[in-house]
Amino acid sequence: MPEGLDHAGHDHAVTVRADGTVLRRRRPGSGSLDVAREATLLDVVGAYASLPVPRVLRTWPARGLMEMERVPGSALLEHLTGLGPRRTRSLAERLGDFVASVAAVPPDRVAGLVPEDVARPDLLLAEAVEACDRPEVLALVPAGAREGLDAFLAADPLLGPAPGPALVHGDLGAEHVFVDGDEITGVIDWSDAVLGDPALDLGLVLRDLGPAAGEVAVARFASHGLGTEGLLPRAWFFGRVRALEDLAYGVDEGLALYRDNAVRAVAQLF
Repeated sequence: MPEGLDHAGHDHAVTVRADGTVLRRRRPGSGSLDVAREATLLDVVGAYASLPVPRVLRTWPARGLMEMERVPGSALLEHLTGLGPRRTRSLAERLGDFVASVAAVPPDRVAGLVPEDVARPDLLLAEAVEACDRPEVLALVPAGAREGLDAFLAADPLLGPAPGPALVHGDLGAEHVFVDGDEITGVIDWSDAVLGDPALDLGLVLRDLGPAAGEVAVARFASHGLGTEGLLPRAWFFGRVRALEDLAYGVDEGLALYRDNAVRAVAQLF
């Protein structure tokens, strides 16, 4: 039986078991991938990804349960404030390569497993405006970022067309990248994967590791010849809106680690 709740989120509850395996339960009504499709997706991605992904041991689709091997280490989110320039750049390089390796998965291998989702900047910007239209959120925006934030929220998000859809993780935040020392030991939680814009993933690298590292990740992605027209401006846009989303999430859920990381990101991105 499970030994204790390790993490609870909107979509899943996760328990680390006494034998070291992880049991994850999909919450009823979750909009994320169902257990059967995510397990199949992990089998496909594992053959292409440049970084490890969780290995599924068993599933109980009718109950929304999945048992996986535990990924060693801990979430990068817990270590962001202690990273030096060398480690930050190294992480950005490997994550840029990783996003490229995932984007290189042939779309027909995942057709029917993940939805196609071409992100609409106008809708994402509207959500960011809504998140910032709350005193408890706006009060956390550093004074030096207010002018840039106001200009961003008031501007039209004219980013140009996104490329043809490619497989993306969909939520490549530092909470889903596990590290042990200098090694990235795995990328977890593929339940938000879509056929979409790789800038979604690269934007979260930019948000969590900072603008300079984000540009390194974009450059590494570009080195794989997958097409980069307009990629950096889109990564900046997605990084900014997701920083504001996380700021509101950290406030609403009382999660200091998310909130504090988002405050730091807002200070750098605006």
